[in-house]
Amino acid sequence: MKKVTCFIFLSFILISAFADINEKLLEEVRKANSFDDERIGYGGEESELYKSAEDLVNSCTNLEILNLIKDESPVVRCYTAYFIQDKDVEADWYSILLAEIEDYDKLFFQSYDILWSSYAGDFIIQNLFDKLNETEQNSIKLQLVQRQSKLSLAQSVLQDEIKSDELYEAARKWALAGNPDAIFSLAKYKKTEDLQLIKTLKDKSDGLYFRACLFNVDDSYKPELRDYMISIMPEKHYSNEWKWFYKLVAAFHDDFSKEIFDMAFSDKMNKDIQKYHLGYIYDAIKDFNDGFYDSYLKTLWVQHDKIDNGVIDYFLRTDKGFALDAMKKTLINSEEYFMNTETLDYVIKVLNKNNVDLTEYFERAILKDSVTTFRIYMDNIRSVQIEKDAIIKAMKSRLKTEWNTYVCIPLYSYLISLNDKSIDDFLVKTYKKNKKKYPKWSQPEIERILNPIMKKK
Repeated sequence: MKKVTCFIFLSFILISAFADINEKLLEEVRKANSFDDERIGYGGEESELYKSAEDLVNSCTNLEILNLIKDESPVVRCYTAYFIQDKDVEADWYSILLAEIEDYDKLFFQSYDILWSSYAGDFIIQNLFDKLNETEQNSIKLQLVQRQSKLSLAQSVLQDEIKSDELYEAARKWALAGNPDAIFSLAKYKKTEDLQLIKTLKDKSDGLYFRACLFNVDDSYKPELRDYMISIMPEKHYSNEWKWFYKLVAAFHDDFSKEIFDMAFSDKMNKDIQKYHLGYIYDAIKDFNDGFYDSYLKTLWVQHDKIDNGVIDYFLRTDKGFALDAMKKTLINSEEYFMNTETLDYVIKVLNKNNVDLTEYFERAILKDSVTTFRIYMDNIRSVQIEKDAIIKAMKSRLKTEWNTYVCIPLYSYLISLNDKSIDDFLVKTYKKNKKKYPKWSQPEIERILNPIMKKK
């Protein structure tokens, strides 16, 4: 009997301590006024708040989780939604998310050094939306519009391609109240009675107006589009609405389209901002595979480095000689592809497959490219003619003066794999000379790479 009593008493103490820990974690998260991602700050330090919230949610029963999702703190609610999105927690999720449609508590979110704000309702619905079936999801979308919710999700529904009689009626009611996104959403229904209302978008949002016009491309738009083009040519700052302007122009697919595009390429365009115009034009025409815009696509590739895998494949089918020459030009300008490394990687693989000698391009990149594009060349180093002395010479030359270990480590790794004594001697000598230049965290990694040959020294 004493043993049983002792066990019960011990269990009570453990449960109480566990409850105290939960309460402590809960209060810690409640005090926060922002949602931290797992890593925050420029250096990507681990967030203590994130870890506390994770421990809190993981230590809760399903019933406690349902209380947390309704907590007074938007930070607690958002963390709960985040950590249970993949958990099998039984609940009336439809009713819970329905209540979130008007959850306008705003909070800051941080990931690394990026900071932004959002409504708690947007975050919670997005994270838990997959817990609903298709019928429930459609109902939430309809309710967002019917209730004229301030959540950005309502805006997303209005700008989405989904259509229904109920959505149309709800959107039209909101449009008559002057909401620009609701007015735009009417365009996809192509109803004559909405045309005048849609035209009012010109005074509210040029971007939405151009997008709305895409549902009914008509020659009557051309004079105002020409005037708009003339008005933006001297602009010193780019605008996102230009994306939709150029898509609308491209949709005409005629001499008018080329007239407007030629204006963007002309000397009359503000040179400081021209690259943004050309980027939007590329985005507008890259999926036209009928040859009509080929001259523009070629110029944008060769002279302005605007290219992606789909357009490469298109020209490989239609003008292979041009495509191979243009890809060589891409490798000469590879630093321009630091935001488009997938395409740079594809270019290397395609040229190698077509038996193009890539030695001179690899030599240049190894000597001069920054770490982002340099990495793409090193990832492909074994698929090209790397035995050539020029490549080895370039690697050794870069390693002599390089301090960025994200460049040095791949070079050490590759060169040591050649099992050449003279190269091994060079590597040990270089490391000893440059060791103090490298960050302390990287030194053990480089020494691990060099360990097989350093033992022999």
